[in-house]
Amino acid sequence: MTRLFNAGARDMKPVESTKLQRTLAMALRKRFPSPPFVAVLPILALLFHALPLHAQIEWTPEAQISLDDVYDDRLPQIASGPDGKVWVVWTGFDGYDREVLASTWNAEAWSLPVRVNSDNSADDVYPDVAVGPDGNVWVVWTTAVSGGTRLYYARWAGDGWEQEELVFPELEDEPGPGSPVLEVDSWGTPWLIWSWWPPDQGSRELFYSRWLAGAWSDAQPFSEEPGPGDVGGRDLATGENGEVWVMWVRSLGSPTWESVSLYTHWEEDGWAPVDTFPRAEVATQLDIGPDGEVWVAWSEGGDIYSSSCSEGDWSERERITAPDSTWAGQNAGDADAHICVAPIGSPWVSWVGREWGYGDFDQEIYFSHRTGGRWSPEQRISTADGFRDEYSDLAVANDGQAWVVWEGWDGTDREVLTSRSVNHVEGITSQHFSAEPNVWWAPNPVVLGCKTTITRPCPGDQTVVFDLLGRRVRQIECRLSSGRSDAPTEVALVWDCRDDTGELVCPGTYVVHLSTGGCVSERRIVVLK
Repeated sequence: MTRLFNAGARDMKPVESTKLQRTLAMALRKRFPSPPFVAVLPILALLFHALPLHAQIEWTPEAQISLDDVYDDRLPQIASGPDGKVWVVWTGFDGYDREVLASTWNAEAWSLPVRVNSDNSADDVYPDVAVGPDGNVWVVWTTAVSGGTRLYYARWAGDGWEQEELVFPELEDEPGPGSPVLEVDSWGTPWLIWSWWPPDQGSRELFYSRWLAGAWSDAQPFSEEPGPGDVGGRDLATGENGEVWVMWVRSLGSPTWESVSLYTHWEEDGWAPVDTFPRAEVATQLDIGPDGEVWVAWSEGGDIYSSSCSEGDWSERERITAPDSTWAGQNAGDADAHICVAPIGSPWVSWVGREWGYGDFDQEIYFSHRTGGRWSPEQRISTADGFRDEYSDLAVANDGQAWVVWEGWDGTDREVLTSRSVNHVEGITSQHFSAEPNVWWAPNPVVLGCKTTITRPCPGDQTVVFDLLGRRVRQIECRLSSGRSDAPTEVALVWDCRDDTGELVCPGTYVVHLSTGGCVSERRIVVLK
């Protein structure tokens, strides 16, 4: 295979050549046999580097996570953790009622599905899963009861799921929320959004809560005044620097009954004013890159589009799918887009490709990733089998490996299927992720007077706590938890919410600056009363 070198790279990294590049090279060789050809190599290399170099991503054959039965397993959701584990939750029907099931990938295989909720006679549906930087796994779902639904959550205890609890016990007798979305921010704080139709309001609204001091905060709406209603999709995303963004669809009511996409983000003490997304009416799926750039994906007119926001400015929409991406073309379309940004900032999108033609009907799972400033040609992940593959979800692990999970129908029942990328996107190596120590603080937020502990894989040179004005508050001494001082090991750093004089700090937000071996990490810690 012909290999070209990027003349602008210090290490002269080889990159795969495309058919067009090889054709150009052969033509130039005929025109300039030697040494003139050597003279133009740097210019030629720069030209080649500007061309799209989208290597095909290989995917493992789709694997079934759910048990092989005659019942329906539906609505899977996926999340990856800092320890490399990947978690999938879904709704499984056992012939009597629906339960929340979970499975985890641990280096070699998927575990057998286990029940997350207690055995009951109610339908437990719409689960979502999130993993925090401390490795804690959270699951939320709704349970159907007489007169409405109840919102529950459960946590992984290391060897099993803790007993589920109501998110809002005080709302047990009121019509409950639906379709929850869960994320855990870089401080380890879970955030939760859901739709709800309160008894004293005439429309469905979007609400949020977050985990503070061992309990969920009071349910709060995003809208100050009830409107025609928050409907359709919704999504919640958190970033590496504590960012939290929410996007949802709102109906404008009569006479047109049009809809718009709204978004907001969390600031120091509350949500920024709600704004209207300028690129589409029904964009809801978003994620945040390590540089704070926000990426959005949506379906419009049977195609998948994307846009990004950096420093408050949205880019023009960009088509991800090709205009003739589905065969036959009759009532064809792509929908149900999900977007995830890799730790190095490369966005991935998965979606359902719908295909009709000549009496046949099929739905398959497709994906694209963004490299070199553009989206790669779409590739199919699922096997073309003439049945419906739908409700996909997407996660990208810390090592750059992408995972997709979806609901597949084989003509008899629905099963949960998954696939993962075999090769990585260009430039991704395990060395990239050593640029910042893998650290997390727990608990965060911390209650004034308590202690919070940092764990990381190697001893540090300096750990200093600053306030938001940049003033030094405390220098923390490290303690080796195991091993020799000259060998990589875990280090425990404890901060008791006191300054260098021994006095308790004031409630607020603080920045912990850690440097080790030339690597730097900064994390925010919230101190509560």
